[in-house]
Amino acid sequence: MRVQMTRNLITTAAILMTCLLCNGCATRYEIVMPNNARVISKGKPKLIREVTVKNETTGESRKVKVAPYYYFTDLEGRERKLPQTSVLRIHPLSDSKKAETFYMPTDYQKPDYWNKKQDWQKKPWYKRL
Repeated sequence: MRVQMTRNLITTAAILMTCLLCNGCATRYEIVMPNNARVISKGKPKLIREVTVKNETTGESRKVKVAPYYYFTDLEGRERKLPQTSVLRIHPLSDSKKAETFYMPTDYQKPDYWNKKQDWQKKPWYKRL
């Protein structure tokens, strides 16, 4: 009797652990766009800014900066991509009610010429003295 109860307890614990481990793998994320459209992904979207390109003639490979896109798989199983500028926030679907868990992508990489002062913004020579 005691041996059978121990086996049942071990079997129940094993089934429970399997269910818990399988549920933790499939985290869904909600991607909100500025026009309030929402897309649900089957995992955390990856932000890709660089792509490795291989030259077929010389065999050299180098990294090339590209426009930042979020790559993810939607609920229908299709690979999708969204530009970073069209994403307002990303958060896990289970935390959709909590505002503090939102991820707001604010690390846009501005072009270098945005940080430089234009000729019309510079002071005239007589004001620089």
